Amino acid sequence: ASMGEGPRQRKGGDKFVSAGKGGDTVDAAPEKPEKRAPPRRGTVGLLITTCQGLSAMLILIGLVAAVVLTYVLKNNVTVSIHSCDVFFPMKFASLWGGSDSLLRYARTEGVGRFVGHMGAFVRSELLDMPPFPSMREGLKGKRLLMIGGAKTPLAHRRARQLGVSLTLVDDASMVSHARSVGVSSFVAIPQFGQVAVADAAGVLAKIRNHMEVSKEVYDGVFTLVEDHGPLTSLISEALSLPGSPAATAATCRSKFMVREAMRKAKLPVPKYAKISGKGDIAQAAATVGFPAFIKPVYGVQATFAARVEDMQELEETYALFQAQIDSQHHPIYHHGTDMILESLMTGSELQLEMALLDGEVVFHSLSSEYSPERDAISFPAQLSPEAEEGVVELAADTLSAIGLTHGVVHLELFYDPKLGAQVVEVNNRLSRGFLPQSFWHQLLFGRASIDYYGAVFALSVGQAPPFHKHQSASPVHMTMLLDMPATDWWVTDPKDAPNRGWERTGVCGLFLAPAPHWAMGAARAYQKMRREDPEGAVAATSKENWEMAKLGGVGGVFLLATALRLLFGVLA
Repeated sequence: ASMGEGPRQRKGGDKFVSAGKGGDTVDAAPEKPEKRAPPRRGTVGLLITTCQGLSAMLILIGLVAAVVLTYVLKNNVTVSIHSCDVFFPMKFASLWGGSDSLLRYARTEGVGRFVGHMGAFVRSELLDMPPFPSMREGLKGKRLLMIGGAKTPLAHRRARQLGVSLTLVDDASMVSHARSVGVSSFVAIPQFGQVAVADAAGVLAKIRNHMEVSKEVYDGVFTLVEDHGPLTSLISEALSLPGSPAATAATCRSKFMVREAMRKAKLPVPKYAKISGKGDIAQAAATVGFPAFIKPVYGVQATFAARVEDMQELEETYALFQAQIDSQHHPIYHHGTDMILESLMTGSELQLEMALLDGEVVFHSLSSEYSPERDAISFPAQLSPEAEEGVVELAADTLSAIGLTHGVVHLELFYDPKLGAQVVEVNNRLSRGFLPQSFWHQLLFGRASIDYYGAVFALSVGQAPPFHKHQSASPVHMTMLLDMPATDWWVTDPKDAPNRGWERTGVCGLFLAPAPHWAMGAARAYQKMRREDPEGAVAATSKENWEMAKLGGVGGVFLLATALRLLFGVLA
């Protein structure tokens, strides 16, 4: 090596061997291992994990959608709301309207509240939990008397979810059904429908006997059946449980007594007169005038109710209804077959739910509104804030005049822009309508969300139920046409008493939009097209169905391709 060269090094196993000037070798200090930068798992790993999760979710959504669609097509499944088999005549418009409405709602309410509402939906509809878990804290372990209504599956399901024990009082024929729905105990009474109306004291005696034998102690009593309102209040008084006074419950069950209570409280009422026999018809007609509306004082399900145009039609309609009324079929007529004649009310018909605790309204929601022609219904109601305030005030004053203090009450009212609000009737029970029967209905189409069955339980033990009051309107606005053929009876046979309103099964067109007047406008446009060009309307709907199916197929392929690309592209 030349003198200018430094020490020559050769690698020798783990050591470096150095040849020095003297020819001897020395061990050099081992070299420190090179420090390598740790992999950037914080960013890349998170990206991979997120994309994997997203792709898995997209694949799952696609598979579930495919399975559901296949099942629906194979089994010819129809979607029903109340007694309507619904369909979307304008699918693209409804899809856009519903999506836009949800986005507007999320922006108005805020992400936090929107996610909270969706959490309530998941708990109620997917996880078999109560939508408001806090209710379980106050109701768990409570034992309630349930008067009638054995075949109300959601009530039994909610009781189980909330930890509530139910003792059911109902017809003896319901014994096996009571066992199947898991009630804690059952008080069987033969011919309960008739006995509950005709012999309330006898029912109370059987309940007391059951209590003595079973040693049960009750925290509350409730009913979901309008006929049993007076009996339920009688039981609550006898057992010192929360409830409306028995006398006021009896008043509420009589349409004539409700009008009398409102008149004495100086609340607006239509002209009215009671008809107890043929001899009262002339005086009633002179008091009310024509056209008028006749219905039973103790009516149920809108049966035996009709518009009459003159004296002859009134006499004929009264005679027809009196001949048809059967107290065995409708036990409420054990109270009598008196009729009430009222002057016609105009405007749109509103459905209002109110929750009462110790005489105070702790919750209210205008659930829906029938059009003045009663051929369409909107969810929720389309009133201005000022009009809604007047409706709610009149309803609260009416309940106060009657004397109701506890429970969920369903009211029907008319609203006329010129005349204001008018009460049609007061039902001392939970509504059987669309919104209360499923929590997701309220989340999508309600102005406020409450667990109605849980609320009935809570109010029966003297507790105020929780609820979500939406800051804006409902998440989605919906209008449903009822004239194809759900209200054909109105045109073909107004005296067809057993089939009233949209209680009759039929096909109903459904329209979604970001605003109530848009939904109604779309419904009216389709209704006009169907009436002026029926064949063209059917052809347009069929064409849109085919286009929607093609779009769904393309969308499904794109969804799957995107999911696979996310899954494998990131990993590569």
